[in-house]
Amino acid sequence: MDLAGFREFTRRVLEITDERELHREAISIPLDLVGAGEVRVEGRRVVIVGPEGDPADFLAALPDRLDTLDLDAVPRI
Repeated sequence: MDLAGFREFTRRVLEITDERELHREAISIPLDLVGAGEVRVEGRRVVIVGPEGDPADFLAALPDRLDTLDLDAVPRI
């Protein structure tokens, strides 16, 4: 993913997490990419690692993946 693609990916991720009223400071989007991508909670943060390939499927599935996580410790807006 090039820089412009990463910026768009980050924008879409933040739109999705904003819809769930997760505080932006609690969202971590590393520059590293991994396989099909990862979504996990680490303490009070949600770590969203982008996929190595086209992020369209990952972004489409992100709302459902977030809904399966225990986000009780993650700060809200």
